[in-house]
Amino acid sequence: MTAKELILDQFDACFNSENWFIPLTKSLEDLTPDQAKWKDGNANHSIIQLVRHLIFWNERYLMRFIGEPLPPVNIGGEDPTFDLNPSDWESELKKLNNVFSDFRIAIENATDEKLQSLSGKDREDNWYTVLSNINIHNAYHTGQIIFIRKLQGSWK
Repeated sequence: MTAKELILDQFDACFNSENWFIPLTKSLEDLTPDQAKWKDGNANHSIIQLVRHLIFWNERYLMRFIGEPLPPVNIGGEDPTFDLNPSDWESELKKLNNVFSDFRIAIENATDEKLQSLSGKDREDNWYTVLSNINIHNAYHTGQIIFIRKLQGSWK
């Protein structure tokens, strides 16, 4: 297995391929909009906020990866990716699927040279390292989603 195949395998395991743990798509199955917006009352995030966070960061890293300019973002003490705007749950799920699908295709089409290159002008890590950490980030938030579903009683 090449390093690229390993990254893609991790990516699939985190997003839609049930393996050692539940992937993100399975963690969101049969979730209603009300369940997605539910909070436990302890200042924790809702599932829709976590989904929006995953969309935001995966989209930004995808844009960096394919060389598209990033829109400016002011991130201070509060992470704006968690902001809950009244939005359609189904459209958020479509955005999530599109970002992950586009990201997977971009990785699949990338050359080894691209994957070994530095991930930015002022960065010391190559894309292999960044993509590996993105997979860890996505798995972490999937675990949070499953935990929230267990708290609310919506997990099978």
